[in-house]
Amino acid sequence: MKKSGILLIALSLLIVFLAFNMDVVVGTTYNIGLLNERQNIVYLSGVLFLSGIMLFGFGVVAKEEAENIKAFALWTFLTPIVLLIGMKVVTDIQKVVTDIQEANRQEEIRPGSRQQVAAILKENSDKFIANKDGTVTVKANGLMWQRCSVGQTWTGAACSGDAMKMTWDDAMKLTSNFAGHNDWRVPTNQELRSLIYCSDNKIKTLGKEEAGFICTGSPTSPTINTTYFPNTPSDWFWSSSPHASSSGYAWGGRFLYGLSNGYVKGYNGSVRLVRG
Repeated sequence: MKKSGILLIALSLLIVFLAFNMDVVVGTTYNIGLLNERQNIVYLSGVLFLSGIMLFGFGVVAKEEAENIKAFALWTFLTPIVLLIGMKVVTDIQKVVTDIQEANRQEEIRPGSRQQVAAILKENSDKFIANKDGTVTVKANGLMWQRCSVGQTWTGAACSGDAMKMTWDDAMKLTSNFAGHNDWRVPTNQELRSLIYCSDNKIKTLGKEEAGFICTGSPTSPTINTTYFPNTPSDWFWSSSPHASSSGYAWGGRFLYGLSNGYVKGYNGSVRLVRG
């Protein structure tokens, strides 16, 4: 029983070590999902550590050895200290997440960044031409988009079914023969960004290099023109643009609250195809 306890304690220390070696920064911006994942791993480590101490203690009591009783007393003394440190770590992680979310809600657009995303802030209700074949064309550049996400079906008036979820690598292998065209592709980051619509014209840039952005204020969700792109999932959407600062990330966006940022390539996301 003592050996099992020691094993659990060692395992908990290894897990917490791995948790704090996770890369939770995309460029210069914290990834909230990865911060939450790190927090959950820290919680798991704490449970394993406490379980290990209990097993070790039961083993000591069972044998009633004086030296082991002293060791158990030492473990009992150290336990609350370790738990307090763990609580402080978790609290710090929660504070970082809260600060990021609060900044995303309240901070106005910084001077100088408006030009970078000016096209995103424009009223886009008349930028598209709706075609009768389940596609829309962008007036300004002639790009043609599929109105439905990959996995959904165009009914003639709306998109039915659920969007497929896939990793970035799988998304890059997609092919499509739709509306008489077979040259559909995953959009670039700039093309995907052009679909994000911050309804109250408030935006905050994220990071300094390859800056992403997020809608602030109280944007209408989903942050996409649902007249032309109905039943759009609020989940992550992939672009074809890899992230220059980290080979394990690629650019994409989320229409739940209007986010353009990097994301782990191995995670699942949706795709909307474009051509032109």
